[in-house]
Amino acid sequence: MALAHFNPWQGLGRLPAAVKAICAAGMINRAGTMVLPYIAVWLIEARGFTPGEAGFAVTCYGAGTVAAAPAGGRLADRFGAVAVMQGGLIAAGLLILTLPFLGPRWALYLGVFLWAAIGEVFRPANLVALSTLVPAGDRKVALSLGRLAVNLGMSIGPALGGLLITFSYGLLFIVDGATSLAAAVWLWLMVRVETPTHRTHASAFPAGKLDSRLFYFLFALTPLMLVFVQHQTVLLLFLVQELHQPKAVYGLLMTINTLLIVLTEVRLNLATRHWPASRALPLAALLMGLGFLPLAFHPPMWAVIAGWVCWTAGEMIALPASAAYVAELAPDGEVGRYMGTYQMVTSSLFALGPWLGSYVLGQWGPFTLWTGVFGVAVLGALLAGRLDRES
Repeated sequence: MALAHFNPWQGLGRLPAAVKAICAAGMINRAGTMVLPYIAVWLIEARGFTPGEAGFAVTCYGAGTVAAAPAGGRLADRFGAVAVMQGGLIAAGLLILTLPFLGPRWALYLGVFLWAAIGEVFRPANLVALSTLVPAGDRKVALSLGRLAVNLGMSIGPALGGLLITFSYGLLFIVDGATSLAAAVWLWLMVRVETPTHRTHASAFPAGKLDSRLFYFLFALTPLMLVFVQHQTVLLLFLVQELHQPKAVYGLLMTINTLLIVLTEVRLNLATRHWPASRALPLAALLMGLGFLPLAFHPPMWAVIAGWVCWTAGEMIALPASAAYVAELAPDGEVGRYMGTYQMVTSSLFALGPWLGSYVLGQWGPFTLWTGVFGVAVLGALLAGRLDRES
């Protein structure tokens, strides 16, 4: 009985079987994420691209991701989230398998863009499914399980890809494509959800205005997300260039992050499932800002790790709470449209934030960067605290 009390996944039994199967599909898909982490290296070493040309290919993927978000959301409203996830996985799997056979640079750039633009419709459709297949009070829990599954998959894919790359680059494409197709087959076999029917073209692609509260939410979310994405390139640069740590330290931090998510996120979101966004998101913003603030003072590694744990707590609150709030705002039949808009904005910030942070670090140094990040987090907390007042 005592062990059951500390079960980190206690409470998941309340979720429908379809939600658990959808999360498992996400894990299968992300366990095959191998091409994207190594695509720049492949293009440089195997295809003779310059670093700048390889970087442009990554930019093409980012552009495709931004384009996929609104399309994926609207398609989920029209055809059903599960059908869109299946279609995106099949398309992504086939496109990944064809990439090595594309010769001209322009064809590769176009292939990478289409890979993202078609395959990444999975993300908004996944958010729609996890938000609509459960009661409103369980949305954060379902979204947390989805994140747990993705993190488990991502802990496997890039690591396995690093092993396969020592034998052949071609194996990356074969395994990545095969896992996307396997995830689609899993959804087909395991998930039985009724596809939306009797919708007119107009109702499936509504022309009405989005709720004004969504625009304020995205405005308030922008500072928080700009803080969040500094864990990408910027944190690695800081650890290596300023603290003179080996690159493996960044990998250690990511492992700590994944373990905390796996062991605590579901329980954390069960405990806070009734918190309104105006309470959860300010706390998340402050936790992430406080997590980065010690970096301004060139701290010892124990302080870096302590701050990272604080930042991770903010992440675990922020991402399920923000997606759940978007689903709460959306009218019936338009959850996909709202989720697509939300995903488009966050994808854009994922592209902008690391560049902005790297620029500040290079021009003005770590003290300005990390104290500035904390200030932006405080701004995000203040804006998010007004969510209930905006209508």
